Amino acid sequence: MDPIELLQGSANGPLTPLFLVHAVSGLALPYLALGPLDKTDCRPVYGITSPIYSSPIYKLPSSLDDVARRYVTRIRREVQPEGPYLLGGWSMGGMIAVRMAKVLQEMGEKVLHVIMIDSANPESFPAFKSKEAHDAMTNTMFDAITRRITPPPSAETDTFFPSPISEEDVAFESDAVDLANLLTLMRNHISNGLRIISEAKPSTSSKTRYETEVTLIKCTSFVAPPRRYGVKKPVIHCKTMNWKTKDFDSFQTILFSGDHDGAFDERYVGELTAIMESILSTVN
Repeated sequence: MDPIELLQGSANGPLTPLFLVHAVSGLALPYLALGPLDKTDCRPVYGITSPIYSSPIYKLPSSLDDVARRYVTRIRREVQPEGPYLLGGWSMGGMIAVRMAKVLQEMGEKVLHVIMIDSANPESFPAFKSKEAHDAMTNTMFDAITRRITPPPSAETDTFFPSPISEEDVAFESDAVDLANLLTLMRNHISNGLRIISEAKPSTSSKTRYETEVTLIKCTSFVAPPRRYGVKKPVIHCKTMNWKTKDFDSFQTILFSGDHDGAFDERYVGELTAIMESILSTVN
């Protein structure tokens, strides 16, 4: 799994590329479930997966700002050396994408839009009171994710990719990580992700405003107690999910009937695709 993979369109497409950052699992695989985000197939859409899955020497980031800087560096080096840029992400991915926008802004680059899929302001998450509390939350999150990406014991299959994602959708090298190792890496990534979210502080950027437009696609279905994720219930129900709208050139919320964990499930992903396509139709 390469850290940056082309998911839709052509790398040479004429429209601004869209980079979608992974959620807390570190995997960009859910974005493969999206339908076409551009009817003409002219917009390159890339998924960003944590390098933890492809590099044995990768060191986990120390903060959201740290991971944002790393991903900006990789995008500029490997795919798009100069702007304008277009960013997005689900859950933790949206938090990272916003920080990436600030990093690019400091470099003098233009970020046209950031799309956040049910991403709360990380500053709303309380700090863990103990290592035990952190470990318990990690286990809860890990179990929830693995239930979605691994088949039930009775399933006659050796693939861990759920429909509509198949094993063929992902290019593996001959030394690809096996499932057991992948799950170990995932748990480590989740643990670190929860830590850096719980320790989130306002961006360290010298610029106080985000000179970009932002759209928050907010889930309206709730299938599990919000407290499970350590975020206060009012934040989940807040229309802006506690983002300070005045900090952006513009900020809009679009309501989405899906739930947070199931946003990319078959019953919801068509609606999510249509919303994202509509947002992107205004961006060249």
